[in-house]
Amino acid sequence: MNSDYMIATRKFKLIVRKRWQQQLLDQIFTDATHVYNYIVDNLDNKIGRPSSSKLKHITTRVYDYTNKSWNSANVEIHGPAVIARNAVKQVYNNLSTLQGSKAAGNKIGRLKFKRRLTAVLLTYQDYSIKRDKNGNWLPRIRIPGCRSRTFYFRGLKQIHQLEHEVEYWTNHYRQTVDQSYTPLPIKFKGAFLLRKADGYYIAISFAIDKAIWLHRIRNMRIGDVVGLDMGVKKSITFSNGIQLKYTPSQKLVDKIASINQRIAKSQRGSRNRLKRKWQLRRAYQKLANVTDDFRTRVFAIVNRYSTVCLQDEDIKGWMKKNRNGMSLGEKLQYVGLGMIKQRIVDQHPDCRLVDRFNPTSKTCSQCGNIKDDLQLSDRVYVCDKCGFKIDRDLNATINMVKVATGVQPVHELSEIDAVRRTLKHCNVEMSIIDRGSRFSPVTERVPVQSSGQEAVFRLRSS
Repeated sequence: MNSDYMIATRKFKLIVRKRWQQQLLDQIFTDATHVYNYIVDNLDNKIGRPSSSKLKHITTRVYDYTNKSWNSANVEIHGPAVIARNAVKQVYNNLSTLQGSKAAGNKIGRLKFKRRLTAVLLTYQDYSIKRDKNGNWLPRIRIPGCRSRTFYFRGLKQIHQLEHEVEYWTNHYRQTVDQSYTPLPIKFKGAFLLRKADGYYIAISFAIDKAIWLHRIRNMRIGDVVGLDMGVKKSITFSNGIQLKYTPSQKLVDKIASINQRIAKSQRGSRNRLKRKWQLRRAYQKLANVTDDFRTRVFAIVNRYSTVCLQDEDIKGWMKKNRNGMSLGEKLQYVGLGMIKQRIVDQHPDCRLVDRFNPTSKTCSQCGNIKDDLQLSDRVYVCDKCGFKIDRDLNATINMVKVATGVQPVHELSEIDAVRRTLKHCNVEMSIIDRGSRFSPVTERVPVQSSGQEAVFRLRSS
């Protein structure tokens, strides 16, 4: 990959209405699964990367759902040859990822067989999006095995938005940095065919000029540093006083519970039970899509800060039961706080972790006094030494920033509008809490559209 490019990925849903389309996609994923398991089964034999002709008739591992075991079977690969080659490449890409994880000091295991692949690799030569006579994009895509036919897809607007965004920031770069700069053109790179419960998707990677994209990131900053606290009562608290409470759609949760009850009452092996299971998969997929949208929006907010500070909490341990048989699993279910934290740690350029045993909640962010008798039920922190009163979670985020950077966080009121725009049409309750009784009395009332209330935001005292 050229170092002058950066990668942006967009996902599009394929419209499958004809029988040949469903048959082709089923054949692609079936063949890819067989070839993948064949290569994994023969890794010890060092067969390397066999050609397509040697992958027509193979002996691979197939899962027997009746006996719940892996059996050897002779299969024929009838689909496109590029799918078999890409499945081989996919195995070695996974091996390379495991080697990188091992070099980083993590424990790794062996590659396992797949009952069915949910993602099939495509190179940029294996697919193409149609254009009209004027060069405009059409919502039609050709994948391996289509020949002269194409699939319609949804989400063409994403390509137009990406092109307009690159064009806007190119003009901005010319006006502010270099008037004679000529950006590199947008290129299509690799893609993945995805199979989910609610249909088939294709995730396409675009290569964008690195200088333009970094210029965009720098100019979209809304602050230098932000602290982030994750909890149960309020999902996420920022050091600028913004709190987000995400609750999954109760309608979807009730629907999942209702389908589970119907499955329990249905007869094993019946068509009705199979139908209910597909309904359950689609309901879970819809819920996962909503939760993923929330996680993506939170990362978009965090990514607009130069530095993010958060505590290395054991979120996975919150799900475990304590000695009294109690856990926070039901309250944390479908929120995905652990995935938010992991994505920030992996992808943010300047993420600073605070040790999980650091008493950020018990320490006064004003004078540094430690309150040892602070209980989990105390949601407002009141300092015994200086009398400072502040929200418990907000106090923790300010301490995180002070521990990680050594400075007091400073925020502006414009950050609230930026966060609100990012969370538009999202099932999130947003509230703005008081920054503390010792801060400057300068206030501004900000309407919170998500909760229908008004809140007070105090500026930090100078």
